[in-house]
Amino acid sequence: MAFDLSVYWPLLGIIIFGALALGVWLNLISVGKENMKKVYTVSIIAGLVFAVAGYYTGAFGFISESLAKTKPLALAPEEAPELGPTEVTGMVSVPPDRIDVTTVVRNIYKPGNSTQPACNARVYVKNNGEWTFKEDSTAVDGTFTFSPGDVVRFYVCENQTDGQAGYYTRMYELTMPNKGTAQYEFDVYPAKNATITFYNEDGDKIVAGTTSTHQDIDAGDEISSIDMKISGSKDSAFSPDGPMICVFKYSESAYDSWEITSCEDREVEKTNVPGNVTSATGYKFSAYEISKGIYNTEEVVCDLFVDADGTTNPNADNVTVTCYDSDYGLNEDTGLIELDIEDPVDDGDWGTYQATGILYVSKD
Repeated sequence: MAFDLSVYWPLLGIIIFGALALGVWLNLISVGKENMKKVYTVSIIAGLVFAVAGYYTGAFGFISESLAKTKPLALAPEEAPELGPTEVTGMVSVPPDRIDVTTVVRNIYKPGNSTQPACNARVYVKNNGEWTFKEDSTAVDGTFTFSPGDVVRFYVCENQTDGQAGYYTRMYELTMPNKGTAQYEFDVYPAKNATITFYNEDGDKIVAGTTSTHQDIDAGDEISSIDMKISGSKDSAFSPDGPMICVFKYSESAYDSWEITSCEDREVEKTNVPGNVTSATGYKFSAYEISKGIYNTEEVVCDLFVDADGTTNPNADNVTVTCYDSDYGLNEDTGLIELDIEDPVDDGDWGTYQATGILYVSKD
């Protein structure tokens, strides 16, 4: 590479000028003390000239920039040694191209229970963002083969507690690990159960055979202090993985509306009456979705509102509330599993267990 002297002329000019100034200064010193005044004068003039020359020639900026770019003991890029291949010693783990999975189903709330429920599983694998059916297992403990990294859904225990074919109790979504075999335990609920009770505006539990506890409603009344409690029982669940829908059936001549206004620790909203609800002459229906079901002995209390007809006194016009639980069911049109209270194809109830309660009304 050729050396371009013109790039460095500002620095060289300053060096030459400085050398000449230093020579004059040393010569004056050597002639004796009587010339010190001249030494001082020449030094000041030389310093000023040096500064002005450095400023206008850019030598100072050149020196500063050169120092900033200096990297001590660094090799120039073209001199960097070429690295050879990295050597790896020891065992190298190669992920398998398949994984064998064994599934074991057991009753929830009863760990280690040797009596397993007699139910099967339906399996789906996600491909390019879409769920595709893989296979059914007719055994309680199934064996399946997947590829490592597969995202898999297991729907377990068809028709375990109550319902029709194609209804499943629970769903598990898993990502397959990078190993040859794996085993998973799936917990299912041994039974479905829920109880509905009502409390009048005085806070007393409404009992069928005890007239004094019945809710008194007059024509034109609007009452918002009636409570409904949905309770579970030990070793059971009601709508464990999704919402439940509660449907009111009431006299169309005695009432304008019945509503659920709120529920403890749950969201509630009005929804469509399910297609599997049978209509009845002289009655109205209203439906409300409660965001979450109940587990084991859990309870949820909801506030009710009734708007009575303006002219007809409700006398023994009792109100029936039926709550439906969500289940995983097979949509025969799409071949996919959906979480709902009914079959979207024929409106059949996937899990036919329903919780029903009667709110008794009497006239004082």
